[in-house]
Amino acid sequence: MRWVNYSVSGESATKESLCEFQYQLEYKGVPDILTFWTKQPAIFAELYNKEVEKLKKKGCLVLGHVTLNYYDELEIGTKSENRDMMNFVKLIGNENTRLGFKPIIPNYTTMKHFYKVLDIAVKYRIKEIITGIIRFDTLEMIKKIETIVPNVMDYKLIDIANFIEKINKLAISNCIKLTLCSHENLKKLTPNVPIAYCEDVNFALNRKPDLELDFNLLKNINKLSCCGHCYPPEDWKTNIDCPYNCLYCCP
Repeated sequence: MRWVNYSVSGESATKESLCEFQYQLEYKGVPDILTFWTKQPAIFAELYNKEVEKLKKKGCLVLGHVTLNYYDELEIGTKSENRDMMNFVKLIGNENTRLGFKPIIPNYTTMKHFYKVLDIAVKYRIKEIITGIIRFDTLEMIKKIETIVPNVMDYKLIDIANFIEKINKLAISNCIKLTLCSHENLKKLTPNVPIAYCEDVNFALNRKPDLELDFNLLKNINKLSCCGHCYPPEDWKTNIDCPYNCLYCCP
């Protein structure tokens, strides 16, 4: 079984992404394992229902990563009704679904946000939530966030670490695994939280331990964070804009 991923980054739940995905399927054939990412699981289930069912019948393991932050002020283009998980879990399976609660945004993200995500995980028996702190990649991004969170840059990393340790205890108490996107300084302050490293690959490995990986990919898993840079170049999708105009996404 080999690792192939046609949807490394970018929102899957758009008609444009579906067309791109169908093209790649025709060009490359059916992969052994496939990971989808979305913030709008209800739309994904509607768009990809037939494609996913076909893939499963052909033996493809389909995994789903759903980011649910409930950052209504920052995720301008998302709609609450499109976050409904029911049809997504029916399509992908709860054992093949993982939730994302990220990025944690200083002086904005609260326990109320996490409780909503945790409730979804418990309701649909999803066993993993991945989290991580925001990366302030550009000045433009910072300026956009500051229109909603003026003091977003005024924080101490130890405060973020304490927040992560707190939500980790909550997750554990509900038999849910919380993992952290690799962040060299942050992971030293959160020793009780497992590191995700290359999140999609590890997600796949947990489901299929016999997965065969390229040597360079294996080597990079322990070095890089989960931003997609450890994937083979031919599987990268570059210059993808956030379709939801999220203020914390790179322009």
